Amino acid sequence: MPILGNFASNDPVVPLDSFKAFDAKMYSLGKDIDIKIYAGAKHGFSDPSGQSFDAVAAADVWQRAIGFLNMHLVHPSR
Repeated sequence: MPILGNFASNDPVVPLDSFKAFDAKMYSLGKDIDIKIYAGAKHGFSDPSGQSFDAVAAADVWQRAIGFLNMHLVHPSR
């Protein structure tokens, strides 16, 4: 099962080290994982109604999600 992760580097709810550990563990297990950490972003950075909204990062997350779904659901043989 492929995994897509989009995380904020400045997230007090989930520390950056936990993302790095998760990525390392999934890689060691041979999982299909694509993680991106957004430098300077805060928790909830892709929520347009929140105080931490980052329009540039949110647009990138959206494109990554569309690409991921297209690759794994629409055209899984690619």
